[in-house]
Amino acid sequence: QCDWSSDVCSSDLPVWKYADRPADVPLELRGPAGERLRFQELANGHNFMPHLPWRKRIVFEAELPPRSHGIFTLGWVEDAGRFPAARLAATAHGPHSIGNTRLRITAKPGHHGVRIAADGSQLLAEEGLQALLVDDPYGPWGGHYEEPASLDLKRVRQRWRIVAARVVESGPVRSALWCRLAGTRSELELTFRLGAATPYATVEARLLFNERRARLKLALPGGDVADFALPGGVLRRGPQGEVPGGRWARVLNRQGRPRFLVASDALYNFSASSGCFFATVARSSRHTMDRPERDASLPAEEPVLDRGEFRFHLLIGKSERETVEAAELLERPPIVMASLADTRTKGALNDPRAAKPQRSEEHTSELQSH
Repeated sequence: QCDWSSDVCSSDLPVWKYADRPADVPLELRGPAGERLRFQELANGHNFMPHLPWRKRIVFEAELPPRSHGIFTLGWVEDAGRFPAARLAATAHGPHSIGNTRLRITAKPGHHGVRIAADGSQLLAEEGLQALLVDDPYGPWGGHYEEPASLDLKRVRQRWRIVAARVVESGPVRSALWCRLAGTRSELELTFRLGAATPYATVEARLLFNERRARLKLALPGGDVADFALPGGVLRRGPQGEVPGGRWARVLNRQGRPRFLVASDALYNFSASSGCFFATVARSSRHTMDRPERDASLPAEEPVLDRGEFRFHLLIGKSERETVEAAELLERPPIVMASLADTRTKGALNDPRAAKPQRSEEHTSELQSH
């Protein structure tokens, strides 16, 4: 999916004809062969002069050949027709839930977890995805002397709750559910997004972390044995305490069959126990400390590491080939370049051997695959 924001017209001025009714501006999206494409209009993501249509943001499905690119053109077209309703669609199910043909995601304020169901059964067990704040009294290198307690950190200090949730996109190309989980001092915002028929959800995460000598773990109940993607292969591990991992992990159920796959562009510390898989998001420890906190006798005001804002992306879904392929895109997504294009050379620009587009009159987006 391509999420693309562009000015409405090449003059960078509002379309005055549609002042006070920006949703009525007729838009048209064309693909590499000049074909019309289905798209979904999104909120602009800004609050500047919202009554004037000077900028538009859309999302659409794009397929690119390997190691190539495609030119897509978006424009204000007065006689642009409308597409019929999509046969497969991502939709909203009330104020706190979204779904598609494969998945259903629900985040209700007051609950501890975000529930994810797949093909009619729970993808994550119990209360779903949860945020746990656990004690971490060790230094930046963990237990420097391999203290047994440092090898598996699971003493829970706080179990965060969902304090707010709402549907922010209702389809048909993509639906999205935003929620905020919070503890006493910190909070985590998650935006779950679903395509029309994808067996996975992508998650945009934003953590505001203001803790001392603690770490935040995401709990994903459903299994404590996982296959970890590592350079050159895959390694299966059971409960072994804190372990490193790669781009994705495939969690197995009690029968040894894949239950779900989780991937990230920033999380590489994991653990598992008692039927639950955990991923560490962030930790705050003392600077250059080799002993546990109880033995170090350090002043309470001494600073800790890694307090602030952290952003990352997740992917959670059925363990299928399409999900693994999507996990690869978290670290290496297609490159999107917006520019003004010359429609007289449009055909040449879509030839992979052609030069890159030059600035001209109409707004286009070029997507490149690696």
